[in-house]
Amino acid sequence: MHKNLVRLFSIVIVISVAIGFVGCQQKDTPVSSDGAIDEQETLKDEVEVSKTEELKPVKIGVQQPLTGATAGQGLGVKDAVDLALDIINNEHPDLNFPFAKTAGLPNKNGQELAVIWGDNKGSAQDAMTEAERLISEDVVLLGSANSSGLVAAASEVAEREGIPYINELGSSPALNLRGYEWFFAIHPDDNDFADMFFDFADFMKKQGTQINTIALIYMNTAFGFDGAAAIKERAEKLGYEVVVELSYDNKTNNLTSEVQKLKIVDADCVMGFSYITDGVLLIKTMRDLDYTPKMFYGQGGYNEREVTELLGTDSDYVLLRDLYTPELGINNEAVQKISDMFYERYGYNLGGNNARSFQMMFLIADVLNRAKSYSPEAVRTAIRETDIPAEDLFMPWNGIRFDPATGKNTLSQGIVTQIKDGKYIPVFPESIATMEVLPFIPWSDR
Repeated sequence: MHKNLVRLFSIVIVISVAIGFVGCQQKDTPVSSDGAIDEQETLKDEVEVSKTEELKPVKIGVQQPLTGATAGQGLGVKDAVDLALDIINNEHPDLNFPFAKTAGLPNKNGQELAVIWGDNKGSAQDAMTEAERLISEDVVLLGSANSSGLVAAASEVAEREGIPYINELGSSPALNLRGYEWFFAIHPDDNDFADMFFDFADFMKKQGTQINTIALIYMNTAFGFDGAAAIKERAEKLGYEVVVELSYDNKTNNLTSEVQKLKIVDADCVMGFSYITDGVLLIKTMRDLDYTPKMFYGQGGYNEREVTELLGTDSDYVLLRDLYTPELGINNEAVQKISDMFYERYGYNLGGNNARSFQMMFLIADVLNRAKSYSPEAVRTAIRETDIPAEDLFMPWNGIRFDPATGKNTLSQGIVTQIKDGKYIPVFPESIATMEVLPFIPWSDR
């Protein structure tokens, strides 16, 4: 009797184990009626898992100075990126713009984009640290940083780690000449802007305004040095004279000595390479010393809204290199609608800097929508294959197509705007101009 019970108990255990094994096999690995593994069902399960994973937002790393002295520009970039994310991730049926009418990336089952933010505080060391942190959070690419020095630092990390990096703000030509394999720039550099200035100078000569002498004043940063060097090189070749060249510490709170020297030489055009704070200081000092330049041409932070807010009518008649102004929406319904959306949401207008960041996000959406996978190599391949026509852009460019040698967009271009009544009015090239260039009115007549 005892032996029979033991034998029965053993049989029950064997049957239970066998049933459990078959159950596990049926749960984890599909089998056909004859017990063979069903490869079609297995593949189907894998596809379903893949779809679930695809629907998780794809992460992009973006950094800016969100705190510190240049936080105003960084927060403006963040606002532009946030609006772009809203348009890409949600349906906007009344907006005729890429990715607006659908929710998410169409080729990726509606997958959304998510930005992981970094705050570099305007420091190159922090830019490197934040790039490393963002990469550790499994972003598929890095974008932005702000000034040329910050871009150089952050993109060095991306190059070392083999992660695609997109630059939309740093304008130093040196950034595109490092031989990097993972670096791409979507906008004009200082050489392009210098060429545009001399095209503008030729245009002004035809209008009767002589520009033969140039006075340069610039901050002692990569942006200032490289921008001034591009102007000097071309001035010499084209027969213009740089009569004075003044550099200053970008953290200075006094430009009296520099403005006195500008007043003495009284060049046909004073050209300033500045950020926001020092740019405002330069204009205020010219007013305080009653120096009215024949023409003032600003490069850098002059197209930020803080300039007109801090200077009021003192900013009027300043000419500047630019890339975007809401006035461009006059001839483009989609640009006008997006400009209005931004103003309604944030209470101020998109400018020449954060408009580039807005455009960057739609380039990224286009790239990721086409990429065969999100591996760094596949994303880089998709970037290299980019060919976006002008009609699909927010910026007034001829398209986006990257030079295989430098990673620079060969179809971008700048514009010249002039401040009047707090607005940035396009004045060059003629094809987009909505106003003739106005002379710089003396301070006492304003």
